[in-house]
Amino acid sequence: AGDLLETRIKVVHAPDVASMDDKAAAVVRKKTTSMRVACDLVKNGQATAVVSAGNSGAYMGTALLVFGRIRGLLRPAIGTLVPNPRGQTLMLDSGANSQVTPSYLMQWAFVGEAYARTMQKKTRPMVSILSNGEEDSKGTDITRAANHALKERAQKAINYTGYCEGRDIPMGTTDVVITDGFTGNVVLKMLEGTGRALKEGLEERFRRNFVSMLQYIGVKNLLQEFKTRVDYRLTGGAPLLGLNGVAIVAHGSSDAVALGHALRVANLHVQLKLNDAITENVGVFNELFPDAKENAKKYAEAHGHGAAEAG
Repeated sequence: AGDLLETRIKVVHAPDVASMDDKAAAVVRKKTTSMRVACDLVKNGQATAVVSAGNSGAYMGTALLVFGRIRGLLRPAIGTLVPNPRGQTLMLDSGANSQVTPSYLMQWAFVGEAYARTMQKKTRPMVSILSNGEEDSKGTDITRAANHALKERAQKAINYTGYCEGRDIPMGTTDVVITDGFTGNVVLKMLEGTGRALKEGLEERFRRNFVSMLQYIGVKNLLQEFKTRVDYRLTGGAPLLGLNGVAIVAHGSSDAVALGHALRVANLHVQLKLNDAITENVGVFNELFPDAKENAKKYAEAHGHGAAEAG
């Protein structure tokens, strides 16, 4: 442990810490929290990425303040990897922006495409907007506007396939799912709860009697494989996509395994130059939709909202 500390790990003192109960706005103003110190180390070139399992709202605000956005990006989004039978589906936003405009969703389609192509090595990833049906008439005013614009002007640049439904996320019938942060956060926690309920239900079933215990022996390996596939610890946390820096949000209940994978994924972001790929895609988006920024501003003003943390 001593050798590791001397050669690979450097402890940097931070006088303050952001608790889970602290308001994000108050934490962001502090310059001595561990979150701020870590972000400043990256900003100053003393580190290359930040991982935090702390107060997510405070962390997002701090990272955005220190790193800023990639040039031309309208709003950063949290990307979450959801396990499916063939791998993982990327969903964004999953908590950073509870209120959105059509332009945000449209641009996130390009951001998500860059992630799937760079990090997951998918040649031409399928990108969809989450809705309550596959027909173009479904959805909300926001999703319909974004869906129409992407179908009309973006399909040569990215493989936009239109609407998808909630069931498509865990089934993996699309590679990237775009939604607002409120809906994405609800979907994510519903999937987590469903997985936990399934696990506890199976455990109760196999504990009933001697025969059921024998049945468990027969399917033990299959259940272990399933448990590994849906283990959130192995996904490596949720990246804040669109920041001019690498920031990973780890689960609040992360253990050593989860944090280890979060560090692994953060390192991959740096090595594979994910932000360069996102920057390139944002540039393409702005060429296709040069009025997106102004449209987003007008839409937000007309509907009396900005972006807010979904939790």
